[in-house]
Amino acid sequence: MTNYITYEVKVLIEDDLISGLSQREVAVKRQVSKTLVCNINKNLKNRTPLGKKNWFRKT
Repeated sequence: MTNYITYEVKVLIEDDLISGLSQREVAVKRQVSKTLVCNINKNLKNRTPLGKKNWFRKT
């Protein structure tokens, strides 16, 4: 089971990615999984806000 990731940690990860750190460097620095960093990076590239889930289907 995974640990709960706080909103503050997610924001710090976003800031690190924007500042130019690689996904691997961010994962080591924040002690989180590389998959979590990858998912946050995907949302950042798609300009999806943190914590925002799209429950509707786009047509």
